[in-house]
Amino acid sequence: MVAGRLAELSVRDLALIERLRISFEPGLNVLTGETGAGKSLLIDALGLAVGARADTSLVRHGSDTARVEALFDRLPEPLICVREVSAAGRSTARIDDEAVTAARLADVAGRLVEIHGQHDQQRLLDERWQRELLDAFGRLEGEREVMARAVEACAPIRRPWPNLLSIRANSRGGSSCTSIRPAKSPVPSCGSASGRDPGAAGCRSACGGNRPRQRRDQRGPGR
Repeated sequence: MVAGRLAELSVRDLALIERLRISFEPGLNVLTGETGAGKSLLIDALGLAVGARADTSLVRHGSDTARVEALFDRLPEPLICVREVSAAGRSTARIDDEAVTAARLADVAGRLVEIHGQHDQQRLLDERWQRELLDAFGRLEGEREVMARAVEACAPIRRPWPNLLSIRANSRGGSSCTSIRPAKSPVPSCGSASGRDPGAAGCRSACGGNRPRQRRDQRGPGR
């Protein structure tokens, strides 16, 4: 797991916050204020910076875009995460000035932040985080990297499997009239005096049905 701490948080045009920059010192930092002062908005801003779901209602009234930037003091080098949410609903994310998806942002920066609060303790329900904790406890980071490389090497081999399984499933169904008829010449019309469809009879014949039976002479020898 990657160690790091939040060193700075910059917020612009987020709800009631027009422009704000907070620097955090190592150790315990406490934010206090009256109800409605905006303490919860800082938690929302931090959530956006680490990949939380974007909400257009957080964009400040009269502004086009809300912007949050979080600086993490992480080894071997600092990490800068930026998230922008437009009033039109478009969301963009960047890690060290490189455009990424929100999911990628959550994978990289989400592990650096743990939010504790009412209904906010959800990280332990994430299977990916559970695996990371288990591997870290067993000191299996090296084995995990070897396995990840092996899975990545097998990806090109596994990619055509769905198509191969589909072909195999279709082949088990046997020949059908639909698959045989295009390869056959059209069945000549034999008339429909008996009320039967000659095309259907030809199809049954092609599928192996209504095989001709050997006629037996009903009369015995000498009759």
